Amino acid sequence: MNEQEKNSLSMKAWQTFGSKQYFMVVEECAELIQATSKLFRKGPQELILDNVAEEIADVEIMIRQLKVAHPSLVDRVEEWEEQKLTRLSELLEG
Repeated sequence: MNEQEKNSLSMKAWQTFGSKQYFMVVEECAELIQATSKLFRKGPQELILDNVAEEIADVEIMIRQLKVAHPSLVDRVEEWEEQKLTRLSELLEG
């Protein structure tokens, strides 16, 4: 599926389910937290890594939905990402 198709599907989901999607964002983030915690506790076993990958995909899908529902977030996210990556780079280099 290309980016345009992903965005179109994301908008359709947001239009269909409405504000319930905010709760889905929270739920999917919580599931990623749980899977990552298990990875930390038990190590990189294949089933655990697969679960973490699945939860990352779910969170990325929900992030896409937030961005298509609120287009002004896109530029804001990019600005914050740039600032935070610059700060990380400085921390690692200095």
